[in-house]
Order: sequence, then C-alpha cells, then structure tokens
Amino acid sequence: MSAAPHACASTTGLTWIVRRGGDVDLAACAELETASFPTPWTLAMLRAALDREALLLVCCGPPGSSGSSTTPDGSPLGYALLTMTPPEAELLRLAVRPEARTHGVASSLLARIRCALRTDRVTSLYLEVRSDNVAAIGLYDKWRFERVAVRRGYYADGVDAVVLRWRLDELEPDRR
Repeated sequence: MSAAPHACASTTGLTWIVRRGGDVDLAACAELETASFPTPWTLAMLRAALDREALLLVCCGPPGSSGSSTTPDGSPLGYALLTMTPPEAELLRLAVRPEARTHGVASSLLARIRCALRTDRVTSLYLEVRSDNVAAIGLYDKWRFERVAVRRGYYADGVDAVVLRWRLDELEPDRR
C-alpha cells in the first residue's frame, strides 16, 4: 500500500484522510482499542503485531493542516490492522472512536483496504466479529461480506464469533 495519504469521501459527505500507520500511531490505537472492545489489545500487543511481516496498519481522520489523518490532538479517529498473505488477508482489528461512529470512518478504512488488497493481488479478506456487534455486522453486510462460519463461545465472555469473508469480485458496498 502506498504510504501517501489518500482522501476518501464518507457516506455523510465528509472527507477523511486515510494513510498507512506506523509506530507513532500505536498509543492512539491502544486508546481506540480500550474505547471499542470488551477485550482490547494492549500497546505491547499492537507493537508486537506491527513488527510482524505482511502486516498493514491504516489510520483515518479529518484532514489536518499538514494533511495528516488525525484529530487536532494528533490521534486517529479510526484504524484497521490486517495481515496479508496473498491470495488471502485477515482483518485483525478495526476500531473507530465512539464519537466518530456513523460518520463514514469505518467505510473509508474499508475503501482504502480495498485499494491495498487489489494492489497486492489478494482475493479474499477474512475476519471474525462478535455475534452481538450489530453495528459492525451491519457495516460488513453493507460491504457484502459473506458469513462462512460461526465459532461458538469463541470470546472469553462466551459470545460467538461470526467468521466473514470479503470476496474481491464483490467489493463495492451495497448502495441500497
């Protein structure tokens, strides 16, 4: 994926800057984890993941004066973390600040991921989502992810995981 920032129009008409993330973003990503997940990844876990080969961190936020993809305090509004081993990829994490949800940040991240996957000849992206995460499942339905399995009691609190696959021949979101 190109390191250059990429502007994405959101579904709400706002424009977000999406860029490749790096070590400098990890503390903010850890904060997003805490605000987004019942079992957040720690800063150490994120750092260890970023050190792996074939891993991509993507950050998203409003354009700043320098074209960065951050809020005025310098932290991203959302991020995604994925591994790519063509022809497959796995979306490990996708988080958006609670106050920025429903403003197209997650869709902007998925649009940028789509560009990276096409460039790297990935044909399928997989992910697991909590079965009780209605908002996330709705987002993935909009982007035409298909359900391929359920992992019963997958999460520590007993909630099931739904395994989804995004086929790259069906990458455009459902515009209904």
